[in-house]
Amino acid sequence: MKFQKQDVFDKHLLEGGIPAPLYIIVHPRLEERKILLEHTARLVTSQALVRTESAEEALALLTAPNLFGDKGFVLLAEAKKEIAPLLKSYLQNPSKECHLFLGLEQEKIASELYLAHKRDIILLDLSKETPWERKERLKSWLLRRAKTLKPAAADRLLERFSDMAQLDQELHKLICFVGPENEITSAAIDAICTPQVEEVHGFQLAESLAWGRLEKPVNVTEVLPLIGQLRYVLELSLAISSLYERGEGRAAFTRLYPQVHGRVVDKYCAKAPARPPRFYIAALAALYEMELSAKRSLADGQLLFDRFCAQLQEST
Repeated sequence: MKFQKQDVFDKHLLEGGIPAPLYIIVHPRLEERKILLEHTARLVTSQALVRTESAEEALALLTAPNLFGDKGFVLLAEAKKEIAPLLKSYLQNPSKECHLFLGLEQEKIASELYLAHKRDIILLDLSKETPWERKERLKSWLLRRAKTLKPAAADRLLERFSDMAQLDQELHKLICFVGPENEITSAAIDAICTPQVEEVHGFQLAESLAWGRLEKPVNVTEVLPLIGQLRYVLELSLAISSLYERGEGRAAFTRLYPQVHGRVVDKYCAKAPARPPRFYIAALAALYEMELSAKRSLADGQLLFDRFCAQLQEST
């Protein structure tokens, strides 16, 4: 089965049943994939996991059930395209005693495997998740992780941190600070949760680049996690700018994009028309170039990001 929403995916796993030979989670961020895979594994089994960083070792473990007890559960958080033929061959006759939790960065490999072996795969694909959907997913995850965390406090925590591993760490600090039975409040978050200066909030960064300029230099070690947020802001801004240039406005936008909510519409309609459509088109072209270079490892993240910012300035 294939899912694109974590809550629906989790609900399906909690219903139980016979474990699938292969569970796949697609997400661009490695550290977030690891957390999601660990969470998924805990929903499926209480048995110990065998964690590996090698596709070959993972396949060897799957085909050697005698190395485990009753059942074997293997976790591989990062795999390249080379794993596809190995898994296709394995899934022709998968072991009933062993199960793999696999993390992938790109949706293409997962789709190929899923189309060929739907009966043996449960897939959660978050590769096309929008910034709004990710924020809601993380909020839901935080509220499940800490029953004493209130929704307003979860929002405050998400304003300060966007990285799932960092959120997990901060949540542990908060529970220790207030005690396991006491309510976690916004005041507690203000008291002990201070974001690091160099942390990059992708969504706010994307809006600053699309509608103005950065107030100060930003340290970026990896650009791929920012690609989706930048593309979303630029594409939405292009749509609004184009409508306004044609003499149409908010009403036309809300008719074409009913899934975008009121406050977001207000913000985008106020900011995006300040720049013409040609700017956003040029920015999207520069974004594609940065993404391609990052995937080919042609330069480090900071250099690619600085070049992207320079290209945007040339387009203004």
